[in-house]
Amino acid sequence: MFVSTQRTWLEAERYCVHFGANLASVHSSAEHHFVQELVRRHTNDLTYAWIGGFDHVQNRVWLWSDGSRLDYTSWHTGEPNNYNGKREPCLMMNWGGEKRWNDAKLWKQILFCVC
Repeated sequence: MFVSTQRTWLEAERYCVHFGANLASVHSSAEHHFVQELVRRHTNDLTYAWIGGFDHVQNRVWLWSDGSRLDYTSWHTGEPNNYNGKREPCLMMNWGGEKRWNDAKLWKQILFCVC
């Protein structure tokens, strides 16, 4: 489910849970491209979107919000990096020139998410 409302990662996850889902978990390159195409179809671009990756429980131990482990990654070069030494426990996709994953701050608001 594609959602177009400005939210933090936590707000986006709560929204998905309200509808019986979680933010999207991505377990393969095929799933990653499927989610990217979903974003592209709705926005005509590969713009930022929240997906379900997080490391809230333990820094640098990434999981999906549905409880599954992060067994596939598509991190942008140099990510995840906790930029400037600040915790970035949330995963956003379509970051930078590579249009890959980035770790982001808990309070960051993004216009789109995928459940």
